[in-house]
Amino acid sequence: MDLLLAIVGCLLVLFATQAGLGLLQRHSSTVRQLIAPLRTMSLAVAVASANAFLLPQTTQSLFERFDLGTESLVWTISGALFAIGLIHLGAIYLFDVILSQRRGYLASGLVSRVGVALMYLGVGLGALAAFGVPLSGLLATSAITSLILGLALQPVLGNFFAGLVLTFERPYRINDWIKWQGTEARVVEITWRTTHLRNRDNDDIVVPNSAMAATELVNFYYPNTMHLERVYVRVHYKTPPYRATEALLDAAKRTAGVLDNPSPDVFLVDFEDYGARYELRIWIANIADRPWVENAARRNIWEVFRQRGIQIPMPIQTIEIDETHNSIRHLDEAPAETTAKTGWLYVEVGPNQGTTIRLLDQPITIGRGTDCNLMIAEPRASKQHLRIELQNESFVLQDLDSHNGTFVDGRKIERHVLKSFERIHLGDTVIIFEQQ
Repeated sequence: MDLLLAIVGCLLVLFATQAGLGLLQRHSSTVRQLIAPLRTMSLAVAVASANAFLLPQTTQSLFERFDLGTESLVWTISGALFAIGLIHLGAIYLFDVILSQRRGYLASGLVSRVGVALMYLGVGLGALAAFGVPLSGLLATSAITSLILGLALQPVLGNFFAGLVLTFERPYRINDWIKWQGTEARVVEITWRTTHLRNRDNDDIVVPNSAMAATELVNFYYPNTMHLERVYVRVHYKTPPYRATEALLDAAKRTAGVLDNPSPDVFLVDFEDYGARYELRIWIANIADRPWVENAARRNIWEVFRQRGIQIPMPIQTIEIDETHNSIRHLDEAPAETTAKTGWLYVEVGPNQGTTIRLLDQPITIGRGTDCNLMIAEPRASKQHLRIELQNESFVLQDLDSHNGTFVDGRKIERHVLKSFERIHLGDTVIIFEQQ
């Protein structure tokens, strides 16, 4: 009867402590994180309380009958449970507070579980030694058993030790975006045997740690999360490269998610059958946002090209049959240059970069003066610097006795017949002449 009373009292104390922890768990995030070790320690307190206050001395005969040393078994059980709770608390403090918060090291579940297992092993061996159990025979037996298990579980152990190497070497960490065997995915978990990756389709890819350690991979988050992205687009050959470059940079500036520093850049990478191939290089803060940034960039490129009359060539080929000469001529062949009565000026470099003005039959003047057709904010330009007018089917540039002079492709001139894509220099401002 006394033993039954002790068991009932132990259960009541256990129920009270577990209920109290359940109430605290709802209102405290700290208790939710520590709920497992706290419940284990509450069980130890319940056993110890029942032994100290509810278990009468008459039950000593029960322990003596089984040669358990009276109450030593109860105290051993409660002490072991309390030690397990302390090990859990120590592991949480080590990995979540010291390593994660103070050192910035996000330990994987594999490291924390191995650490807890080593703590359990140390406490267990210490308890056996305290009770006088010889450890030499145990260690010898465990060594032989480990050898047999090691041979039988070689692939499993290979994955286990590969996981330890990956965890401490840290080629990737939890939440890092990596590229493994052509697949881009985020690292979500590193276990004792496998690494779990989550791809953009939200599918879980389970890879053995030995395979991750043996193959090449790209970590997009090292040394930082900033990533260079390339967007390719073809442009018709009739569009000058500087106009295509400006349009692509304008589209990049309009795209949300594109960083200003480093700034976007444009490269003309190839001359292909159906147009010139350009590469727009943009920097994004996180590769996880790449699909949305790429989509926005391409949409903006299409809109800017339509606004500026820039054509994206279609992958088609048109031929024309000349019945007079009985020959076939490709329409995309460069025709012979003809003189046109229409021209354009485009400010490539300078304070007015990107400004465009159309040349017609009427002469225009360029300078700092407010009465100029093209007023530029160039400190080294004169108020009336130069004039361009149409003479005999050609556009002629005339310097208006400017203070610093006018240069065309590096040559100082006073009067010059302009040719297409020649560059006019006024101080640090560069203006390109286009003839159509």
